[in-house]
This record gives sequence, structure tokens and C-alpha cells, in this order.
Amino acid sequence: MIKNSFFKNLDKHVMKPIRYVGGEHNNIFNKNKNPKLSWLLCYPGFYEVGMSNLGLKILYSILNGDSDISAERAFAVGEDMYSYMKESGVSLYSLETKKDVKNFDILGITLQSEQTFGSVLHILDLADIPFYSWERDDSYPLVIGGGPSVFNPDPVADFFDAILIGDGEEAILEISRAIINSKKLSKKEKLLELSKIDGVYVPSFFEFEYNGAKISKRVALVENYTKIKKRIIPDMNATVIPTEYITANTALIHDRVGIEIQRGCTRGCRFCQAGVTYRPVRQREPKYIKEALEKSLQNSGMESAGLLSLSAGDYGCIDPLLRDLLGEMEEMNVSLSLPSLRTESITDEMIREVAKVRKSGFTLAPEAGTDRMRKVINKGNSEENLLESVNRIFQAGWDHLKLYFMMGFPTEREEDLKAIMWLAKKCSSIARRYNRKAKVDLSVNLLVPKPFTPFQWVGMPDYETYQAMRNTLYHMKNSSVSMNIAYYKDAMHDGTVSRADRRLSAVFVDYYWKNIEKKRVFEFFDLIDWEESIEKSGLKISDLIGEKDKDDILPFDHIDTGVSKSFLWREYQKALSEEITEDCSLGDCQGCSLCDFSKIKNITFKKEDYQSLMDSEKNSLIFIEDKIKKEQNINLDEKSENPEYFPLQNRSEIEYTKSQQEALRRAKGRNHKYFTSVKKVFPANMMSQLDFLQTLTRIFRRASIPISYTEGFNKRAYVGVYYPLSLGIESLDEAIEFFTIDPIDVTSIINKLNENSVEGVEFLELYELENKKELNLNLKGFIYEVVLEPEISTDSPFNLNFIEKNHSHNNENSNSSELSKLLVINPDQTFIRKEKKYKLVESVESVEKIGENIFNISIIKNNTFIAHPEEIIKAIWGESRVIISILKIKNIFI
Repeated sequence: MIKNSFFKNLDKHVMKPIRYVGGEHNNIFNKNKNPKLSWLLCYPGFYEVGMSNLGLKILYSILNGDSDISAERAFAVGEDMYSYMKESGVSLYSLETKKDVKNFDILGITLQSEQTFGSVLHILDLADIPFYSWERDDSYPLVIGGGPSVFNPDPVADFFDAILIGDGEEAILEISRAIINSKKLSKKEKLLELSKIDGVYVPSFFEFEYNGAKISKRVALVENYTKIKKRIIPDMNATVIPTEYITANTALIHDRVGIEIQRGCTRGCRFCQAGVTYRPVRQREPKYIKEALEKSLQNSGMESAGLLSLSAGDYGCIDPLLRDLLGEMEEMNVSLSLPSLRTESITDEMIREVAKVRKSGFTLAPEAGTDRMRKVINKGNSEENLLESVNRIFQAGWDHLKLYFMMGFPTEREEDLKAIMWLAKKCSSIARRYNRKAKVDLSVNLLVPKPFTPFQWVGMPDYETYQAMRNTLYHMKNSSVSMNIAYYKDAMHDGTVSRADRRLSAVFVDYYWKNIEKKRVFEFFDLIDWEESIEKSGLKISDLIGEKDKDDILPFDHIDTGVSKSFLWREYQKALSEEITEDCSLGDCQGCSLCDFSKIKNITFKKEDYQSLMDSEKNSLIFIEDKIKKEQNINLDEKSENPEYFPLQNRSEIEYTKSQQEALRRAKGRNHKYFTSVKKVFPANMMSQLDFLQTLTRIFRRASIPISYTEGFNKRAYVGVYYPLSLGIESLDEAIEFFTIDPIDVTSIINKLNENSVEGVEFLELYELENKKELNLNLKGFIYEVVLEPEISTDSPFNLNFIEKNHSHNNENSNSSELSKLLVINPDQTFIRKEKKYKLVESVESVEKIGENIFNISIIKNNTFIAHPEEIIKAIWGESRVIISILKIKNIFI
């Protein structure tokens, strides 16, 4: 059990403690105290990255939706937290219940890219779990992997007991049932049961023989278990959409509600692994997207949403869907993003609609500089497509364009590289016709040949060749384009991992301990140390990144994506011949061997299908949260007490009346001002001030309070905290003000706020401020309770005079034993802030001793500022006294 002191002092040891304390809204659905199976879902990256991951949220929802299963979360930690945990003897724990990893049945680790492979060891080290699967007996949780990058799992296969290949929505419950039913069996018997599930790879059931750098033989140790075929969800309309979002109490990398509108892509870009491993295309019906978006925004209170897919512009109904969504989202201060767009799929309508809520930046990925090279990679766009799209983008009001290209493709020539810069300059020239301050950013990455792509046989350039390519681009650079070229060391890491075999596991282990010895953050990568670890294992970088032969046994040949190896080879030959392959979702089958045209097939829609799909009599989406409520006998037909905060309707049907137009105009103003007092204790005291303001805003939105916002693109809610506390300080009485568009019922809203609050934040009272008066003018100061160590006694060396007074002498009703010890402040005592001296008496009204080492300090506002309690404590007792805790007790009003 983790001691309370570990969390109490967290802010004193780590830079961002909110990452490690949990307490978010919706942070666990299934509160079953005695589940038959417990999962710890772990993302091997920082909290801000892992909490942006939609896959984690989907699996969390599914597992907690089963009454026999519970799922909690954990993430990698920074160097400061790693050191603090090791010093404190604390192992990796779950955010929900703070339970040790070793007390779970299954540790599930998601692998998003090759960059996260080495982080698996970081997680196992933190959890005090042996690295290699064969070192772990039945007393340890099963370690199961999954995610987009496990289609070549073997570089890290030795660290896992099992790995799920492909879509996880159905398989994760099958895995759970198999473990529940085999709990009394040995570890090997459990793994045999898992191997019977489609898509589950058990690495220990395979052995390999090597001849130098190459694999000479692969041996399956279990009968009829020679290939692992990826799991495919045939119909996205039947899958779970998480809508009770775990809403983080800090800003995330992608801080938005994410709705997956389609899965898969058949464009056939020859460098793209996802275009093969996620096949076929399966589009989600717009009715379900709209319904999920509405519910997610209400449940989370978030101000941003994203329509997610490998290419959002390829979604057949994207134009009418945007038309329906964006108007209402603009009015409700919700911005919408389309994170992935192709130049050839962008329409005028798409640009026009998205421009209503987002004009900060637009991202395009032409990938290659010449039409010839785009044929090689089968990109399917032209220079004309790109320049037309750029013209429309800046004409619509954008002022920032990001362009993504790649270099190092087969048959690439110097003129192809130079064309990248020429194309970027043409885009910049177009941009400045509309806005002289418009920016064009160019990002160029080095090709990393990925498994299950036509380029999986291609070699990578050495450092000298890379430098020559880089110099070609930099010599053409000018001030009109900002350029960033990816570092060679990062490409080398991914290149050595992407097509490696199991011998790389020893490299990861050796390199990990080097990083720990040098006290480096787990995400830090040093190419020299990496090369040394590779050579130590007997491998060579040149072999790992070099060209492969057609007949080589590749380390991932026993993984079956459904797309045949012969099809990929044909595509490679077509690339060398500069031949285009058409998109099979738009035309004829190209013979990749994946679809059976019955269950597994492309599912796409057309723009003209939109209204009929929206008017369909199909049932509404059954959300996982509603399933739980149904099992708990909660009436789903009962109307919520909260009005709908984000009611979506078909935009094509909206005709605004004069009163509605007035309502929209009124929404831009600050019409009603309110005061609320809030109790803020652990874990909420670990939020920064900016995080606390964002959390408050989302609580208000979840409670259906019509908050007022500023104007402009980066809109900010009118919510403010009077004299915010320092990180880590708890409070029983925080003063907060906010503005609303319409009046709210102050008698009933407190319960709604607390129902939608986060752990550690409790709303105490609320009232409207008449005439929008400045509460700040009536705020005199604050009272803090301070606990110090060691014990403070009457003969301690205070930096002030000490007088004991008995306040019960003049009060007949007082108990004579009630004594109060007041410290009378020396009028000459000062403290320093930013090299300027202030008198203590101007900032402190009283210091009262209420226990052996407990004091109440009344800090008052002077003409310029309010002192922080830490400043006062340091001025009174000096730096030698250890502060155990500081608690803000009350606001003092005039």
C-alpha cells in the first residue's frame, strides 16, 4: 500500500504531479469491488500523450462495460518521478485505485510506434516485473501487448506473454473470458487457451534459427499454430464508441473529443503501413457519428472535437456531415478539426465549413515533390491538386500551412528533392497573395521501410547519403518557408527496429540500462549508445536497415494481415516502373487477397446517401455506458434533469428566427455574474492554475451552465479564481467568479456542479453578484493552517515577539481551558519578493498557535499584492523549518 506521505509530498519532487494522481471525471465506469478479472491498461508514454489515445479509451470502456471485469490505467513517468518512486520504494500503480501493478491479473501495454518499444522496459522496471516472459511465473500478471505497431512484434516479443494482432474491440473480451475460465491453470496452459483465439500471438510458441543476419528457419511449437491472422471488425457501426470520456485535469497533446468516422484506407500509398494493416475501408454511418459526438461533448465538457480516420476527406459523407455539425459547434464554442486530409480530397465546401471554427493552421501531406515520384509512391495527387487546394485554403482565411514530405524513396533523384523546396515556395507565394504575414512550414522525414508495405524490401541510406540529401534542401532554403528535416538518429532508431527479429530484445535491454545509468529520461535516444548495444548483441546496423531479397524469410512472415506477400512484391515492381494502382474502394478489386466480399469488404458511402442514412429507422447507437446502466436497472427513458447542452440537428433544416438571431448575438456578451466557493483538496491540489481553470470550465459545461466566452479564435471562458494558490496547497474555501449568457437557478445548480465535478473539487455555495460588482474589492485576505516539523515551542527562535493571551478572561461562557497563543509581529520584520523588501506587518494580520506545531496565519491584502503563505512562513521561522502542510481555511471579506 502506498503511504499517504508519498502523494502529499509529490509536488515537492516532480515537475507535473497532476500526471500521477488520477481523480478525473469519468475515470472508471465499473466500480465492481470483486471483479473476476482485473486489467491494467498501460500506455508506455507520458500521461498527456497516452490520454490522447482513442484506442485506450475504447478498450477501457469495453472492459469496464462487463460486470465481471475491471480496468484501470497507468502511464510512463518522467525522470523526476522515476527517481522519487525508486527512493520511496513505490512501484508503478494504477491511477484509479493506486493499486500495485503486480496485483492485477493482466498488464496490457499498447504499442503505437517503434518509438514506444523501448518504453516497455521502462514500464516493467517501474512495476518490478522481470523483463523476459520466461522469467515470470504464475505470481506475476500476464503481460499482453497490442496496438498499431505490433504487426512486426518480434523485436519486443520476448517481453510479452501474448500479443493481439489487429482490431481489439471483440478480441479483448474473448481474451478476458479465456483467462477467467483458466485462472486455476498454469501459465503455459493459459497461453495455450489464448492461442486458440483468432489474432492472438503467443511468442513462446515459436522458435527461430539464424544464418548470419538472416532467418534460416521458423519453427511452430504448437500444432496447427503456424500463422496468426489479424483480427478485423467487419462493420464499424457495430463497435463501441466511448462517450463518457475520461476528461483529463490537464492539457493533453490532442485535447479533444475524438470520434472515429472510418477505419482503413485503400489508397495504396506504397510507404504506408496503416494503408495495408487497417484494410478494408469501413465507414461509420453519419447518424452514429453525430449521436456519439453530441453525447461525448455533453459528458466531457470539452471545447474541441476531431473527426478521426487515416484520411477524413475520404469519408463519403464528409461535406453534408460538416454542414450539419459546424454551425451548432461554433455557436456552442466547440471547435472541430479534421486531423488528416489529402490534397485531392479537399473540397470548397469542406474548406468553407471548417473555416467557420478553425483558421489557425491547415495541414497537407503531398509526400513527394514531383508527379513522377508521386507515381512511384502511388500517392494519387498532382502538383495542380496541391496548388489549387492551397489557393482555396488561404482564400478562405487561413494564415498558416504545414506541408509534410518524405525523402529516401526508391528511384529518387536530385531533381525530386529540389522539387520539394520549389513546391513549398510556390505555396508560400500563393499564401502571401492573400496575407503578407502568412506562414508555410515544411517538414521532411526520411523514409523508414515498414513491414507489410511494398517498400519492406527497400534499404535505407547511410549517414553520408542522408547528409547530401539534407544539404540539397538547405541550399535552396529562403525566408519564405520555414523548414524542419527529421534527425537521422530518429530515423535510424525506427529503421533498425521496424524489420528486426527477436535478437533485438537483448539490444533493448542493454540500451535501457545504459539510459538508467546515465540518468536519462526513457524517451531520450542516443544513436552512439544504440549502435554499441547492437554491436554487442552480434548484429550490424547495416544488416538491419539494408535491402532485403525477395525470397528472404522476414521476421514477420508468420503474421497474416490478409494482404498477400506476392501482392506487395507486385506493388514494389510497379513502383520501380512508375505505375499507378487504383483505389479499390472507388473501382475494381486490385487482388490484394484480403476481402472475401461477404463478411470482409469495403463499406463506403456517397454524399447523396447522407439524408437517407440520417433518416434511417435503425435504432440509436447503444453506448457502453447505457449498457451498464441497464444492467443496474436504471431507467434509460427518464429524462435527465440537465437540459441538453449540445443539441445537434441537421443544419440544412435550420432557419433562424429574429429571436434566435438575438440569442446568438446575446451569447457573445457577459450578462450574468456569479460567485461560488469551492473546496479544493487532493488530488485536485496537484493541478496548475491553468489546469484548474480549464477543469472548472468543463465542469460548468457538463452541468449545462451557459458560460460566456471571449471573442476571437482562441476563445476563453469567463471564469476566474481570486488570488490562485501555489501548486500543492489545499483549500477549504476558494473564491471563483464566472459569467453566463442566461441566468441560472442558484438553488439547484450546486448539486449539478458536484455531480459533474472531479475528485477533490466540491462546490459549497453559489450566488449571483448584483450589478456585476467586483468581489475583489471586498476581499480582505485569507486564513491558512500551517503544520510545521520539528515541533515549535515557546522557546523556539521566532523572528518576532511572542505574547501569550487568554481570550477567555472577558467571556463568561468560555471554557477556561480554551487558550489561544498569538504571535505578535515585530514591526521591523521583512520578507523579500523579487529582490524587493516588504514589511511583514503589512501582509499578516495575525499568527495564532492552535497546537504543538500547528498555526493559523491570517494574510491580508496590501495595496499591491497578497503574500504567499510560503513567504510568510520563511520570514517568521526561517528556512530551517520543514513545512508538513499548508491548508487554506477561509477567505476574509470586509
